[in-house]
Amino acid sequence: MKSLTINQIIQAAILAVFLMAIPAANATAIFGATLLGTTEVPSNASSATGFATLTVTGDILEVSLSFSGLTGGPASAA
Repeated sequence: MKSLTINQIIQAAILAVFLMAIPAANATAIFGATLLGTTEVPSNASSATGFATLTVTGDILEVSLSFSGLTGGPASAA
């Protein structure tokens, strides 16, 4: 049986790590959040609702927001 050298073992380990990382680079993770006044801290009586979806694919982040029931005028910087 042929024994491996330290150099061959290191090269095999580097190759294994590289091959394991390839699928992770293209992996997609999806996160969702329901937006309600009752889940705010502190909670409030707002009738507004919304939903957010965040999708991460590799190094790309896509954000999708939908909301309804907002009241008041235009927001202003404080």
